[in-house]
Amino acid sequence: MNTSMFKLANRFALIVLCVISLIELAIGMWTVLESRYKILAYNLADVGYIDLWVLRYLSMCLFASAIITLVMCLILTWGLYSTHVFIFISSTMIALVILAEFTIAMMTFTNRFQTRITLQEQLPKLVITYRQGNDERASRALDMLQSIFHCCGSDGRLSFQNNVPSSCNMYSVGCLIRT
Repeated sequence: MNTSMFKLANRFALIVLCVISLIELAIGMWTVLESRYKILAYNLADVGYIDLWVLRYLSMCLFASAIITLVMCLILTWGLYSTHVFIFISSTMIALVILAEFTIAMMTFTNRFQTRITLQEQLPKLVITYRQGNDERASRALDMLQSIFHCCGSDGRLSFQNNVPSSCNMYSVGCLIRT
């Protein structure tokens, strides 16, 4: 492989890396702005129920990784046009950053099952606490979840045993299915 082909491969890898980092930054912004994600990641934990720390960690990793990768793109772009020695260094850096990106993607994929299990375990407990009526935080958390996700209880209206709250009068689908 000659030097010009190697430079072309590096430029292509750099473009791919920049596109990946912009997509990652967009997903990170989505995690902050999307109301359903915010309810699951932040609001339920704030009231003391269903702490899905994985979702908050994912948001933080997406932002940090995207910013680091965009800075790397700028450095590598400068390096590709300044010296031939920098080609090897830039190739190594691109490979390391892409490896880190794939690691974050794999962590996200594997932790989505843990998030689902946590919801399956904690949501019925939250509904029971809500039915007992002695915890205002549980009421706020479940009302918020039901209104945002357009659902009712953990398994539908039957979760409340003939005492359906006003936040889910219109909905019959359980929140476990919607989330």
